[in-house]
Amino acid sequence: MDHLLHLDRTLDELDPLRWAPPASDATHLVREVHELRRVPPAELGPADLRTLISQQVALP
Repeated sequence: MDHLLHLDRTLDELDPLRWAPPASDATHLVREVHELRRVPPAELGPADLRTLISQQVALP
């Protein structure tokens, strides 16, 4: 069960290299993905996970 110990950390903390803030002219999708990386995985809903997976964010 050790793999569940990090559910309170965000993807920005777990995935190497924190992302810089999105550009001021970034699309809604880009801004949304950046926001979702700052949410702990335990708090992500199905739609959030679908968005991250479809954008291939932190899959490994």
